[in-house]
Amino acid sequence: MFFHSRLLIYQNNPFYFLVGDELELTTETKTIGECPDWNSRWILQMYNQDILNSVKEQKIICGGYMCGSREGISKLCELIIEESKRYPKTQPGYPPIFVDQAAMNVFYKQGKLPSTTLHPTGGSFVATIGSSLGTTKLDEEGFLVTQEGIRPAVVHQYDRHPQLTEAFNKRLSTS
Repeated sequence: MFFHSRLLIYQNNPFYFLVGDELELTTETKTIGECPDWNSRWILQMYNQDILNSVKEQKIICGGYMCGSREGISKLCELIIEESKRYPKTQPGYPPIFVDQAAMNVFYKQGKLPSTTLHPTGGSFVATIGSSLGTTKLDEEGFLVTQEGIRPAVVHQYDRHPQLTEAFNKRLSTS
């Protein structure tokens, strides 16, 4: 199996790896405090230093790929929509005031999310590779694998790496 969207490659069926909680989210490799240019800044812009201090040791929960029950996803959407109403709309070209990923990380810390499983990046479920390939590589068949030889079902943010985009497009054209 090998399917893709703009920033997701499906190398296997992700539903094999779900545990059945209302929300199943993935974490990135860094903590919020280790990401001052993005996640820390977003939380500081939206909330305040006290909120940032309360979440800075937490692994970043990625807003780019999530699964869950209909009820769990609906609850999360309702929370995000309600929270977004607190923030004014920005003008084109200005930085966003409301970022769903930042809100979701705060919600998790505050216990507002329904029953949630956090899947670490790089396991069998999802590899979020963002700005770094980390210890991943392409195997001889053109699949992304971890250093341990694990082939994650989903590769998130592959499109930020031209060599992966090229390899995956080649693989798609031959499958």
